[in-house]
Amino acid sequence: NIDIEVVKPRDPGRVCCPTPHGVVAQGKTTKTWVAPTISIQKTCAAEIVIGETGNYAITVRNTSQIEATNVVVRDTLQPGFTHVSSTPAGSVSGNIVTWNVGTLAAGASSNIQMTLRAPNQPGKVTNSVMATADAPDVKAECDTVVVGKPALKVTKSVDKDRQPLSRNVTWSM
Repeated sequence: NIDIEVVKPRDPGRVCCPTPHGVVAQGKTTKTWVAPTISIQKTCAAEIVIGETGNYAITVRNTSQIEATNVVVRDTLQPGFTHVSSTPAGSVSGNIVTWNVGTLAAGASSNIQMTLRAPNQPGKVTNSVMATADAPDVKAECDTVVVGKPALKVTKSVDKDRQPLSRNVTWSM
């Protein structure tokens, strides 16, 4: 809320009889200050086999009523993960992948698809992504479980695809 008063000052030039002074007018108004607000969400591959690739999705949204400017998304890859590709293309520096989204209109969003190669060690890994803008920074996390490769592969085959009932078939393993 903003209160306004218009005041008539004293007339310092009149020596004998100062002119009346005081409030001439009053008013009130309301001003709502709006700042951009962004949110971010990341969806991880739930499970990846050692050395194989997995897909990740990142969405940054402008949830406010005005545009958000200078939006940047940064994904810090955990040790052993390597960036394979992303759409749109990101800038890779060490273990950080950066996308300069730019300006997001009110209510708009930007989607990023990323493919990563898993490390050569199994375990649960938490991956973080951060979005910055001319608004408060936001962060999102998701988990991926890296699993070992199977050491044994079993296949089976049969000598005849179809066989009448009561007839023998030979299975090979």
